Amino acid sequence: MNGRVGVRRSREAMPVLVGVSDSHSGQAAVRRAVEEASERGVALNLVRVWRDIDRLGSMTMDEACQLSAQKRSEERLLRSAAARARELNEEIEIVAKFVPGDLYDRLLATSHGAGLLIVGDGRDDETGSSLGTRSEEHTSELQS
Repeated sequence: MNGRVGVRRSREAMPVLVGVSDSHSGQAAVRRAVEEASERGVALNLVRVWRDIDRLGSMTMDEACQLSAQKRSEERLLRSAAARARELNEEIEIVAKFVPGDLYDRLLATSHGAGLLIVGDGRDDETGSSLGTRSEEHTSELQS
């Protein structure tokens, strides 16, 4: 997506869901999600997917010891994104969810209750003048 934010839509006025990351495009996705939720008059659901717990068996002892600190850091990232969203619009309902699992599986599963899914492309640079904007080429209908 080259620094762009992908937007997937459905026809129903259900909550806006945004995948939270600390990349520039992830931050732009949160800003865009706030705008969309405000325009639609719906809640904003932020979700941060954290490493799949099933992978714990393949970790070294050092990695396992660092796991708790990593989890706290990831939870802070979600709280920070929720705080930024509240600063942008105090009127919308904001729900923050921290979920373990595979990124794509969890986003897909949580998107079933959403009218709109917004994600950044994960890039941590600021290339592309359309960062945080919607483009028809990156818009598609959510599958029912």
